[in-house]
Amino acid sequence: MRGITPISPAYRYQTRSRTQATLAVPVVPPNPEAPNRTRTQKRVTTNQIKTTRSQAKTERHLPAPRIRKPRTNRRRQHHASLATIQPALQPQHGPVVVTPSVMERKDPGEAASDAHTVDAEWAASLYRDLVPTTTIDSFLDDRASGFRRGRKCAGRWTTLVRNPRRSDGFQLSVFALISNIITKLCPPGAAGVIREATIAQLADPTQASNEGAAADIFIRAAGPSFELPLDGGPVGYSNIASVIDVKAGPNVLGKLDATLIAGVTAHSEHIFTHQPNRNFVRSLIITESNVRLVHFDRSGAYVTSPINIHEHPTTFVQLVLGVASTDEDTLGLDTTVQWVTNPTTGRKSSGTVKTVDDRGRDTVYELRVDVPPFVRPSIAGRGTTCWHAVHPITGKKVIIKDAWRTADQTPESEYLTAARGIDGIVQMLSYQDFCAQTKDFWPKYRSKSPCNRVKLRIVEEFYGSNVSDFTTAAQFVAALKDAISAHAELLRKRRVLHRDISIQNILFMDMDSNDHEGRRSVLIDFDMAVWVSQGISTNVVDARKGTRMYQSIAALRSTDSNNQPPPLHTYLDDLESFFYVACHIMFGFSEPGESVPRTPPFLVDWDTPRERDAAAHKECFVRDPFPSRSFPPFWGNACETLLSKFHDFVRDIIIEKSRIRNAGLSVEERDRELQDMMSDMDAHYARLDELFQKALQDMEVQGPSTEDRTRTPIPKPTSLPRPADGVGRGLKRYSDELDAEVTPRKRHRTNVDHP
Repeated sequence: MRGITPISPAYRYQTRSRTQATLAVPVVPPNPEAPNRTRTQKRVTTNQIKTTRSQAKTERHLPAPRIRKPRTNRRRQHHASLATIQPALQPQHGPVVVTPSVMERKDPGEAASDAHTVDAEWAASLYRDLVPTTTIDSFLDDRASGFRRGRKCAGRWTTLVRNPRRSDGFQLSVFALISNIITKLCPPGAAGVIREATIAQLADPTQASNEGAAADIFIRAAGPSFELPLDGGPVGYSNIASVIDVKAGPNVLGKLDATLIAGVTAHSEHIFTHQPNRNFVRSLIITESNVRLVHFDRSGAYVTSPINIHEHPTTFVQLVLGVASTDEDTLGLDTTVQWVTNPTTGRKSSGTVKTVDDRGRDTVYELRVDVPPFVRPSIAGRGTTCWHAVHPITGKKVIIKDAWRTADQTPESEYLTAARGIDGIVQMLSYQDFCAQTKDFWPKYRSKSPCNRVKLRIVEEFYGSNVSDFTTAAQFVAALKDAISAHAELLRKRRVLHRDISIQNILFMDMDSNDHEGRRSVLIDFDMAVWVSQGISTNVVDARKGTRMYQSIAALRSTDSNNQPPPLHTYLDDLESFFYVACHIMFGFSEPGESVPRTPPFLVDWDTPRERDAAAHKECFVRDPFPSRSFPPFWGNACETLLSKFHDFVRDIIIEKSRIRNAGLSVEERDRELQDMMSDMDAHYARLDELFQKALQDMEVQGPSTEDRTRTPIPKPTSLPRPADGVGRGLKRYSDELDAEVTPRKRHRTNVDHP
């Protein structure tokens, strides 16, 4: 469909993520041997596998892995069990909620390019205490282990195919070895806790076609934090402990580390999404000579230098046992979130979240398993997860929000503490500022360390769905009016500026609650808020802050070399964002729950990934006459007049800002003139309140539109309207969670792996 596709949640946060899986059940020979070679092969050496920094700079594109078709050569018949994938197993994974922009999330390969390389000694130190070394030595001495100690050298895993030209036969030999290690050495878990290796082909749920997707080795898991895919299929991202990516020599030679980890990066992103209580994910990349541990958390990715599995068999065994551990804390799961799984369905039937109350006492909340949590996609960043729960004393619905802030960033809890008592602003019940930190998951760096992130947990009152779930035009107009009023009151009384105005962050009050009188909407999500003085923050506008569709022109121009340093972020930037919210809804919906047949071109243009282009498109829209011909009839004359006058209001601000920007002033003179604009803050808010109040009065006089008078109750829309054809990325953060105060504009890239 070329027009806007509706994509807004039925609940506060909702949309479904689907994953298809096809399980390969391999028939593994006891000792797979390398096929006879018909021509001379060059041995792949460790030096050939390592990449250089110069290669890291030049290699950028990530090849899609493919499954090779089996050959009929009798000497390769033992490959057929892998190549012949069993058909028709296509389980849908659990209804884990993700933001609408998950379909346009950042390319995992782009994230992998920012990986950090760490010493192999770190990996060797991680899992030393899982199994006694003497037990591993006894295993290695046993011929059934597949390892042979050498007389003059360290030894060798003899069951692994040597110098493989293809991945499939080598993958089977690795699978047999991994299975043997887990079966013989993995410590048993509690009742119902299982870890076993399996080979499966998991399709990327964000791709229209997954033809040619590769089969990989996964550690399938059963236990409290895992569940079967929604339709009961055998394996999926909801029950994977880790990934083991097998690379044959020709698939490794000369490859950039970021390219090598692209596969595990994509898998890990889906694991984070389908297992919402994940703090980190660790996986292995195995070649015929080496193993590399790849670690993902909210600070990014870390990959070890190669470890020779023949020279260091004990370390290799420990790494396998670590990523297959029956201890959920060792796997990187947050054990303050506990689940109970239905033994019949294999699905989670109940759960709890442990945090603290307003007096700092431990409190356990029951999770509402009937409503899936909101999970923000991507690996690095805030990793926001919102749990639907029930207050243990009042029995009321609450939202428990987990997010990873940068260590030197002001916690959201401080802004919400200041906002207590402001009607129309999300109300915090309790908070836990420190739950975990990423620097505890990775080694200490000798040089500059990656950005440390700290996990924050906040318990908030429950509210309704976002404003795209309107049922009448008057309901939306009233909600937006009250959101602007709450924004003004918070600014005047508590000196807090939101900085991330978007459709997703303006909610209706809970329609099921009858105990609230006052404003009809509420502003949420103060992760990016700042303290201000006279409506001006001390932080500059930044294109990496906020949601692309609704960012102000000044924020988008912050990347322009002719606009340095950028101006400070002010309340006028937020008011401009409110205008884009109004445009997105009114031009995007032809009626409640129905998007317009064809997306207005300017909505597509606003959502372009290039900041300079998005700024130019918005400025053209604001300076041009109001496009009445594109305005859907459903909204009526009152709404058209309101939006047209809002357009004029924003136009006057943009023209004045443009004059100041192009006047050739010094930075001090520019900032002084911009500050003079802020002296009219009360008048600006009063003007907008007057416009919205007049529109509501006119709508009451005119009465409901024909559509409203004849409308029967409609189902809630499943999603927000968005630009079509894959252009749109703005339905949540296009830049996906970058915290600009501490995140450099361009991270240093090393010749390693990850996001």
